[in-house]
Amino acid sequence: MKNLFTNNSLLTNFKKYKLAFISSFSVGFLIASIPYIYRSINDYKIDKLIEKERLLQIQIKEKKCKENGTDYNKFLNLGFPNTAIEKFKICMEGQ
Repeated sequence: MKNLFTNNSLLTNFKKYKLAFISSFSVGFLIASIPYIYRSINDYKIDKLIEKERLLQIQIKEKKCKENGTDYNKFLNLGFPNTAIEKFKICMEGQ
């Protein structure tokens, strides 16, 4: 009568069920990484929104500094473009 309880070593089980071990490890790794992937995508979206908001604020600043009646516009109309650019830079830094 054969032994009902045979010694199966870890190596023989690994050779026998290699595909099952690898696939279960891969699925477990994928499931465990879902929250990190979701969080990084969400952080990326927030960073893009913040960057758009900054660009919008800069455009609003530029519009304000180039309005009629500002030093930039006055010097530009008088024919002093270098001074107008300096006044524009001062206006952009000041606000």
